[in-house]
Amino acid sequence: MDIKVGHSNGTLLAEADSVTLIKDPKLKGSSTVLKRDTVIRGIHLTDNEDEIEGRTRSRAWCCAPSF
Repeated sequence: MDIKVGHSNGTLLAEADSVTLIKDPKLKGSSTVLKRDTVIRGIHLTDNEDEIEGRTRSRAWCCAPSF
């Protein structure tokens, strides 16, 4: 599986990268919103290139990679 997802500067993200959110994305299937400047460690790229998965503290989430 060769998924190509880039961040706001155009650099490609890789499995297990860490990112800092620059927008407030909604969690998929929830009304919860992640706050800007939240650090996400160990992201997981999904089969859907419009989504990534990650963890903030102990909460797992999935959202569009618009950061």
